[in-house]
Amino acid sequence: MGAGKLDISLVGHDRTETLEPPPQYAEELREMVQRKFELYPDSYEMYDKLGAVTDTDDLRRAMQTGTIHVKELPAFQRIRELLSAVTDLQQARDQAIAEREQLRADLKSLEGRHDKHGERIKKTEMDIQTHDGRISVTEQRIDRLVERVDGHDDEFERFKVIHGDGTRVGETTQHALDALRAEVAQDIQLELERAMSGRWLENMRLKIIESIKVEMNRLSREAKAQMQVVMQADAERAKEVALLKGTTELQGEEVSVLREEMDVTRRDLGQLDKHIQDKMTYDVVILKRDVGRLQDMGVNWSKKIETMLETVGQLSDHTDFKPPRPFCQRWSSAAKGPDIQLNADLSCATGRAEMARHGLTMEETGLVWGDAPLRVFDGKGRYFQIVVDEIYSGPGQHAGLMIGVSFTAPDRIRNCRFDGWEVGGSGRLTRHRLHGADGQLLSADMKRIKDSPWNSGKLAATDRVGLLVAEVDGSLCVFVNDKLIVRHQTKISPDDEVYPLIRVAGSAKTLRYDKGGEPPPDACRVDTVIPALGTEE
Repeated sequence: MGAGKLDISLVGHDRTETLEPPPQYAEELREMVQRKFELYPDSYEMYDKLGAVTDTDDLRRAMQTGTIHVKELPAFQRIRELLSAVTDLQQARDQAIAEREQLRADLKSLEGRHDKHGERIKKTEMDIQTHDGRISVTEQRIDRLVERVDGHDDEFERFKVIHGDGTRVGETTQHALDALRAEVAQDIQLELERAMSGRWLENMRLKIIESIKVEMNRLSREAKAQMQVVMQADAERAKEVALLKGTTELQGEEVSVLREEMDVTRRDLGQLDKHIQDKMTYDVVILKRDVGRLQDMGVNWSKKIETMLETVGQLSDHTDFKPPRPFCQRWSSAAKGPDIQLNADLSCATGRAEMARHGLTMEETGLVWGDAPLRVFDGKGRYFQIVVDEIYSGPGQHAGLMIGVSFTAPDRIRNCRFDGWEVGGSGRLTRHRLHGADGQLLSADMKRIKDSPWNSGKLAATDRVGLLVAEVDGSLCVFVNDKLIVRHQTKISPDDEVYPLIRVAGSAKTLRYDKGGEPPPDACRVDTVIPALGTEE
């Protein structure tokens, strides 16, 4: 690759952007990365195959390889995933609302059709009642015609009795009677046809009404079933939204805590910078005053400097001369897991991860480092002590805290990966190792060396837990309330710089750093108290 372009790849997303021409300064590179990959400031790390890329010198080094990798921090990856899930749920909710409104419109249309069919049913019933009335009237007319015919037969018989059987009169009367009977028969036939037509129409309308009722019942059942499905879907989506909302709120709290810690760090750095500036100004004033006084006194500066150098050399050659060593007195605000919350004076660490309460820990869960190396106690070794301030109570609490040492300094911790030891929990001894080039972290692994007889889940509030790196053999010794509980032969060299390390998990909720803690009086005799367990592989 030529020097005129630079490839930037986003880890985990299979996405690469080419910057041509490449940026000349680290600030310009960060602006391009944030714009290209839509990242927030301070939410990612940049590195090449030789290590981290943080300043302009690192950028020039990366230009030789032609590729820079960008990795988004896990907390911001989770935030991005949660925002995407919220958007998907909102779209699903809008779609469900649209489907529900459509179903309501269909149900309203069905209700309108039901009302329309109801009006037709009422009209048909009225027509049936009208035809029933007409049939009744027809039957009454038929009865009257039959009575008339019967009356004419009676009159004819009486006429025959009175006048005899006259042929002419009988024929005339017979013709009149036949005409009357024909008229009556015709009227009866018409009325019967009308009655039959009314009954057929009535039967057809009854069939129509029955089919309409069946269709209405079917449509009503389908509408109810669809409404039930929509209501169940709404309930499920409501549960998902509530769960996602709770997770988002917890993540928001973690982000708020991170921002507060960043603000505190920035404020501390600002105060430290101001203090350094004030101290430099004060030292310059004092030096100027001393220079003026010495010039007034006519002191030979060369001779005085030589005398001072000789004095320093004598002190350095003296066998008993030891410069003071700083030691840990509080937790580090920079080297800790994302679920750990520290108090104002950095003496107490509180775990906030739900899985860690049940002993289910990920690589970065619950970890917190001390801000300086362990304190050295002559004749015994290096030692630090914590106090269990608060514990979780309830079912399922089978594991507890882990305590150990780290060979990786707090200011060199990346993604909670380190080189060191952990002991505790549900009875385990774990070795963590780093793999890298030129001191830069490239990968890390951890290995469970051996089961430990100590289960820290049985600790109670106010218990004191101490860890001693024995001077005699470099083994790890764990004390609870000044009583030796377990010892592991880790063979830590006296030349190794080790830092305090704990993992807040299981029953442990809040752990306090005891800056006044000292090893028990008989700690130097640990080899005669309990047999050593476990060896480093």
